[in-house]
Amino acid sequence: MFRGGESDTKSPLGSALSLNAPQININSDLKDLNNKRSSVKGRVTKYKNFLNAFTEETSISRSDYYLIEQRIERFRDMLTIFDDIQAQIETLNSEDLDGELDIRENIESDFSLLIAKTKCILEKNAPSGSHHSECSSHSNNCNNNHNSMGFKLPVIKISNFDGSYFKWLEFRDSFCSLIDQNNKIEPIHKFYYLNSYLEGEASRVISNLEISSANYKVAWELLCERYNNIKHLKSHHLHALCNMQQQRDSAKSLSLACVFFCGVCSVQRQPSPVRL
Repeated sequence: MFRGGESDTKSPLGSALSLNAPQININSDLKDLNNKRSSVKGRVTKYKNFLNAFTEETSISRSDYYLIEQRIERFRDMLTIFDDIQAQIETLNSEDLDGELDIRENIESDFSLLIAKTKCILEKNAPSGSHHSECSSHSNNCNNNHNSMGFKLPVIKISNFDGSYFKWLEFRDSFCSLIDQNNKIEPIHKFYYLNSYLEGEASRVISNLEISSANYKVAWELLCERYNNIKHLKSHHLHALCNMQQQRDSAKSLSLACVFFCGVCSVQRQPSPVRL
């Protein structure tokens, strides 16, 4: 049937354009995300050049010290931005997931090395007595609170957490089960427990919070917000699983099988699990 001189049937060209529209949108989104990632990589290079002006052996002025402190905070924020961009790219470009995970690992390694170098520079050049005073004050607060309670907190053994995504799920589940969900433990005591288990990058996430009942929930939420990134967790575990080396020794093979099984379970028990 014809209506108004037009055919009811769609032209082959129109159908082809309609079918290709989703792919065009994906390619457009990928291009935008790749541009954003390139911008992040450029800023990493700029920060590296900025940091190269200082060395761990050279003393720096107080103004430079505080300048580096401000720059490292923005640099750490940029790592979160990169993680979000990269997670979107990995979702859209799943056909080349291995390649994308390699890119993630390389860029995250750059972040880690620069953050570690910055930490060394700041620790060596900290204003006289500031780090010691902070540690002494924290230690005194712990002792004073223990003295005021009249007892030491019972030992609850949980593996320390240093900020590694591979260790987060085990730490989170253990801490929640033994301490966070234990109504017999006061919030301030939970904070002391939490603080005692953290080290490295994880410890710095809550380092600016004073230990108090009110701040315990804030501290735990900060850690969960930082490390409970499901896309990031899946990417790390999948990358580890895909890069396992074959072992001929029976003991090593058994250990490898255990690691593989744990990795699969870690990925699959997350919301919207990846089917392996």
